[in-house]
Amino acid sequence: MRRTLALCLLLLTAGLPFGAADAAVIRSWDDANQKGGDLFNSLSGFGYEPFENALLARQHIVLPGIAELTANNLLGVNVFFWGSSEHILSASEQTVLSDFINAGGLIILETDSDQAFPDEQAAANSAYVALGLAVIDPTVSGVASADQGTFANIVTSTTVGPLGDLRSLTWAGSPSPGVPGGGAVIGALGGSNKWVEYAVGSGGVLGVADPFGLSTFTRDTSSFYNPNNLNAYLNFIENAAPVPEPGSLMLVGSGLVGLAAWRRRKRVS
Repeated sequence: MRRTLALCLLLLTAGLPFGAADAAVIRSWDDANQKGGDLFNSLSGFGYEPFENALLARQHIVLPGIAELTANNLLGVNVFFWGSSEHILSASEQTVLSDFINAGGLIILETDSDQAFPDEQAAANSAYVALGLAVIDPTVSGVASADQGTFANIVTSTTVGPLGDLRSLTWAGSPSPGVPGGGAVIGALGGSNKWVEYAVGSGGVLGVADPFGLSTFTRDTSSFYNPNNLNAYLNFIENAAPVPEPGSLMLVGSGLVGLAAWRRRKRVS
């Protein structure tokens, strides 16, 4: 019986690998000025190419970017990558974003570090408000560092996942305002929240203070590279990757039932 159960578990894991059938569909903004929103174009100099490359290597799907949030533009999308965008949502876009997250979508929402770019902070606030969350704390704190802080010792979709256990490991960041409370704080500097996960409806939000993306994802001459930032994003996405279709589960289940029947017949004979 134990060996049969072990074989069943093996078949389940072997028959349902993480791959194309489980891929997340990711969409972003299409504007190069969005500093990382434009994932699909691999724009040189914006530092998010390693993120896109990692998504593609792990069989996720990166769609062309969009200039406006509409229901059609988010149809079939699992994750919207905001980047540190300057796109302030209109009232209709706020409704679309709220509907998307409440229905089970995910968003990775970064804020900007520099007070010289107030539109980026206003843009982030327009998204937070749309999701029923508080606004960012505009007070800038922290210093640019590859190990600005450490992830909290709690299990969340970001801290523990397919890319590893990141609890108590470092993350990179730059001077930035704090993201709102109201969720699971997984990275903080004193009283300033830098990484927070929020549950909104059936979906999820990863709010991140400026991760200094132009450097943290790129293993170059920069002193701010930290692989844990990229792994945190991938954990968040893959922990909520689409579940196998019911038909796949039925196929595996049928195989297990047949295997059990075959073993019974063999034992009788």
